Amino acid sequence: MGAFRLQPELTYVTKGGKWEEAGASGDLSFDYVEVPVLFVLPMGRGAGIQPNVYAGPALAYQVGCSVSVGGLSIDCDDDDQTKLDLGAMVGGGLAIPMGPGSFLLEGRFTLGLRNLAEVGTLKHRTGALLLGYSATLRP
Repeated sequence: MGAFRLQPELTYVTKGGKWEEAGASGDLSFDYVEVPVLFVLPMGRGAGIQPNVYAGPALAYQVGCSVSVGGLSIDCDDDDQTKLDLGAMVGGGLAIPMGPGSFLLEGRFTLGLRNLAEVGTLKHRTGALLLGYSATLRP
């Protein structure tokens, strides 16, 4: 196993789900700029495929919101609404050497820790599958 490394990120994510109240239902969609700060633990050694696991906090700021009911979409941005969310993120992945960098395949889960609703309970639970490419930048 390798040593822990710190991996800050900046992402744009959409979270949401279905809602139902008093016989009506629809979809909620929240757009966030999210800053996860992950503690990554590589699980392998050598030049081959490198598995890793990670965990850390994720701070998110809501930049957009919409509600869809029966094909009609309504902007739900509200200045009184809680726009800051805090989550705990866990995940794992593989780094597959390819050229000067690595092809990345990751799965992650984020559990929202703040109640975002003024009435009742609204906390995000988000799963994600990520594909990417990573290369080290050298001056």
